[in-house]
Amino acid sequence: MQNVGYIVREKIKALDDAGHEECILALRLHGERYGIRVREIQGLLGEGVPARVERIRRNWRVFLDGVEGTASLSQSGKAVNLEFPTGARYTVARKSLQALLSGDTTFAMIAEIPGGAQPAAPLRRPPFSYQQRFPYPTPATG
Repeated sequence: MQNVGYIVREKIKALDDAGHEECILALRLHGERYGIRVREIQGLLGEGVPARVERIRRNWRVFLDGVEGTASLSQSGKAVNLEFPTGARYTVARKSLQALLSGDTTFAMIAEIPGGAQPAAPLRRPPFSYQQRFPYPTPATG
């Protein structure tokens, strides 16, 4: 397995789609940024409930911008597997995630699981404009 990214704990809280602030773990994979909510990763490590992997968007704040994949425990329970709809699969050691959550370490390495699909090129969205368009009066409209 080859290390392809890392996870860190974000110092800034992210806003979800409902406007609630969430503490997140930020993932960097192949140059793309994703996030997992801390309360969901704690539920995953405690009870084994799958967690959502979401896109991170930065504007004037950090936003969670939609679900991209899932995080679940491995069969042995010693790792957390990240799966994406593209077929790409990654893994993180459970002990390193627990150390990250407790504050013993500052990051955890992510390894790619062999045999998964190669990541697709990231989709680039056109820049969003906050500019409002006002109707311009013409001689016909007055």
